[in-house]
Amino acid sequence: SITIAEQPEIHLNPRLQCILADLFVQMATSGHRIVVETHSEHLIVSLRKLIAEQKISPDQVGLYFVERTATASTIREIPISKNGNIEREAWPKGFFDEALREALALATAQAKQNKDKKVAREVSNGTH
Repeated sequence: SITIAEQPEIHLNPRLQCILADLFVQMATSGHRIVVETHSEHLIVSLRKLIAEQKISPDQVGLYFVERTATASTIREIPISKNGNIEREAWPKGFFDEALREALALATAQAKQNKDKKVAREVSNGTH
């Protein structure tokens, strides 16, 4: 049998999106064919984790990205290794990059605040 799901992650919190990946893997390893259209980073990362945990073989998973230009759309396969890695060059620019950029910006801002507080304490203690 085949199951097709369009953005099944909509209205689900990140934890439930990861559980959804577990469900899809259980279905696939039970002989079902599944096609999922998703924009969920959580679903994809969870699927990669399940591959790394050897709960499903990367040979049983096809990850594709549809790119649209002004004149046409192209489908690009994104290979996943046995340990769940995706080569940086294979991944569409901006998909995971944005979350990483935001996390780094947050960490930088927090480090700056902590440094500013430390300097302020040192100044008030006369140790700066």
